[in-house]
Amino acid sequence: MSDSSGNIQVVTDEPTQVPCAVIWLGESSPLLQAAWSRVDVHHVRTEKVLLRALHVRLASCVVVDTRLPDLDLPDLLASIRRTWPAVGIVALFDTVPDGKPHSEIDRYLGVNTPVEDLVGHLRQLVLHVGEQRADGTAAADTAAAESRYAALQTRMRHLEGLVQATFALSGAVTTAEIVGDLREVARVAVDADDMAVLLTDDGFTDLVDLLNLGVPDAYLQVCREHLLALPPNERELYLGDEVLLRERLPDMLPSAQRIREAEAAGAWSYMRLPLTVDRKLVGVVSLFSESPGRFDGAHLQLARLFATQVATAVRNVRLYVRLNQAEQRQRTVSQVARLIAENLALDVVLNRIVEEAVRLIDGKAGLVMLLQPDRSLHVSAVHGEQELQNRIGYRLEPGIGQAGRVAQSGETSVVTNYPAWEGANEDFRHSMSPDTVLFGVPLTYRGEVLGVLQVTSTHNQPQRITADQEVLNILAPQAATAIAKAQLHETVRQDWQQLQAILDHTAAAVAMCDAEGRVLMINSEAQRILARLGIALQTYAGQPLGEVLVELLPDQALKLSELGDIIEIGLGEVGEFLLKIARINKPDGTVERYVGVAQDVTELRRLDRMKSDMIHILSHDLRNPLGLARGSIDLLDEPDVPPDQREQLKNMIISSLDRMEQLIRDVVDLEMAGTLGKDTAVPYRLPTLVQKVVQRYRAKADSQKLTLTYTEDRLPDRRLRGHAVMIGQAIDNLVSNALKYTPEGGRVDVSLTTEGE
Repeated sequence: MSDSSGNIQVVTDEPTQVPCAVIWLGESSPLLQAAWSRVDVHHVRTEKVLLRALHVRLASCVVVDTRLPDLDLPDLLASIRRTWPAVGIVALFDTVPDGKPHSEIDRYLGVNTPVEDLVGHLRQLVLHVGEQRADGTAAADTAAAESRYAALQTRMRHLEGLVQATFALSGAVTTAEIVGDLREVARVAVDADDMAVLLTDDGFTDLVDLLNLGVPDAYLQVCREHLLALPPNERELYLGDEVLLRERLPDMLPSAQRIREAEAAGAWSYMRLPLTVDRKLVGVVSLFSESPGRFDGAHLQLARLFATQVATAVRNVRLYVRLNQAEQRQRTVSQVARLIAENLALDVVLNRIVEEAVRLIDGKAGLVMLLQPDRSLHVSAVHGEQELQNRIGYRLEPGIGQAGRVAQSGETSVVTNYPAWEGANEDFRHSMSPDTVLFGVPLTYRGEVLGVLQVTSTHNQPQRITADQEVLNILAPQAATAIAKAQLHETVRQDWQQLQAILDHTAAAVAMCDAEGRVLMINSEAQRILARLGIALQTYAGQPLGEVLVELLPDQALKLSELGDIIEIGLGEVGEFLLKIARINKPDGTVERYVGVAQDVTELRRLDRMKSDMIHILSHDLRNPLGLARGSIDLLDEPDVPPDQREQLKNMIISSLDRMEQLIRDVVDLEMAGTLGKDTAVPYRLPTLVQKVVQRYRAKADSQKLTLTYTEDRLPDRRLRGHAVMIGQAIDNLVSNALKYTPEGGRVDVSLTTEGE
């Protein structure tokens, strides 16, 4: 099955009735998705690939989705019947035509046909075809086709094996046939409109289209001229450089090489990647798009994988003659690559690599060591001899033993008498017999050694050693790719878990919608708010959020397209929120997603209202004592006021001041009471609080002719944690009362000490 990323998969089922395999020509559709689990589907998108699949007899039934663009149905039907008259043909139509306008079609079905009906028709056709092939020759052909299908089935499921699958399907013996489908692979896997593969020689003196894929003449000429114009020591740098040109704009510097290359190829978005085979630069892979802004960083990652597959194809071409007698081993390697790529869990991938490597060369034991940041090697997976199981976690210093040297050099190593080898690791020297062969193969991905695969074998004949080494060298790039993908998957998984943890524990409500406003994701805080509003997302599945808000909260309905600033919304008892909705745009500027963040400001608004109330209280209740104090002060200025009345006026002023002081204290206490329920504990220094209070009351003590002292005995050895304002208020009350009730000429001593811990 070829999915949207361009990878080839075969989805199989264990049928309880007639084994049913079908070649499906058309784009992805709901009926195709439903059929995956019912029949063995080989999904193709071009007539050429369909005819090739029929040629190798992958299936005896064909499903043709007539909605495929540019489909020449009469010509296709004629081609099928001319060469394979017994093949069953099912055609899918938007509207099933009256009668049978095409006699070659066995079943006319609608695109919305239930999958059970489709499977029933397919099984009937399989039985019918089987009856037509009842003679001995036809039976032999069927058996051969089934044998080929069984051998090819695992290849097609290999997620990273696009080029190898083409190689296996074609039965190719020439370069053109092996790489013939690379352009289609580039279109499906990397979203490229066209591609080119240019190979160079050992001296980097020329670029040629040796694979005969077809290269725009102007593009080839520009690349050649630039290569030859460079000094010899800079040519490898040019070919080894990665180029990503997202969009060729009119105002870009026309003399820039990447602009000249894109313009020569007629591309508005352009990528060029180095092509490396066995750690040697052999050329470049170029990908072109006619759409500006098509390629981005994600496409570059895909292109790197695609370049790896092109390199594998080139390597297969070069090794084909030597591997012709070892075809079965080549098939096994592809199966191993599929097996180790099926699972993204790193430990599972590593165990599968070493297990299949040992089985592949009929070895004794093996292990995988991964390279660490400090360049040491860490034994991460073992298979075979029991004593190796204790080596899990073993750390090997850089450059030590065969594995250390392989990791540093990046070259394969073979040691035939390890105990006598001068570079042997003393920890392993006596664990292997002299007739044991030790292979060390670097696991290299994009020029970087990720680890080392070591396998031991008792087959020490020179020809067998060479053959086993070649097989392990073929396996190693696939294994390295699987390891890199598993490590990337682990990194992405950890990043996703961290992001999910942040979303789950943040106090803000976060939601993401598609361009039409349909909710794609909300965090737990947003779910809590919606639950308090009585909104169940399941009830409104598929309905835009704006319509839901109009229905449930008509006064709070929002239009996503009109938002941009932070707005405040009130949700009654649920609370008050500040809402910001941001757009996530596509490269062309159109909206792809919306992300909204709502911050609960209910408590902030409550504090704002409390502040307003305090100001109102102060402005109202302080007016009377202020008026009394001011009137008394004015009367004191009169010269004929009797002494007893003057004393009374002074007492009135003092009383008014005390009243104002008490009002202020009440307001402060009220504000503190409102915050005590909050987490207001902060670190503070107790000596500093006491010193400030004592200093504040020195003037009052002097006016009352009191002696106020402060001493420190045993201070806390660390900062304390608590409500610093309330602690300071308590100390203030103690000192104030002491001064208030101490007679004139008395003494107030304030001392600070600690007891216990």
